[in-house]
Amino acid sequence: NAHLVKMNAFSEMFYGDHALHQTISKLHEAWSIEKFPDEVWQHYLANLNEIKAYTQNQTKMIVQQDALTTKLVAFCANLAK
Repeated sequence: NAHLVKMNAFSEMFYGDHALHQTISKLHEAWSIEKFPDEVWQHYLANLNEIKAYTQNQTKMIVQQDALTTKLVAFCANLAK
């Protein structure tokens, strides 16, 4: 499943070694096969506040980073010098 491969790659980058990575990965796997075992939902819901806080913090950090296009334009400008 190409979608799952891409989602796992993003999840690894976004959550890294954080314990939530496993929780999110299991939920995405369940979604991809359209079978949601009770324990997957229960674990996700039990960690929902932590997931929300972590996701908000990560999003703030990403938003504060320079855009890749800005970096690419600056790089190309330096090559032209």
